[in-house]
Amino acid sequence: MTSGLERGLDLEKVVGVMDDKGELVLLLKFKGERRVELVPASVANAKWPQEVIKFYKTESFGINLI
Repeated sequence: MTSGLERGLDLEKVVGVMDDKGELVLLLKFKGERRVELVPASVANAKWPQEVIKFYKTESFGINLI
């Protein structure tokens, strides 16, 4: 099965972030899909910078981002 990223689906939202064996990955929800997908943060940052920034601003994890 190909991913939403590979199929060129529009990003609905960033759902979360996690460490996957030392690599930062984002959990992304694509429009029209029911499940979330893990995408390397470097890919998500380059492809959807505003959405990633919005996620980090709203999900500050108790860190004061000023």
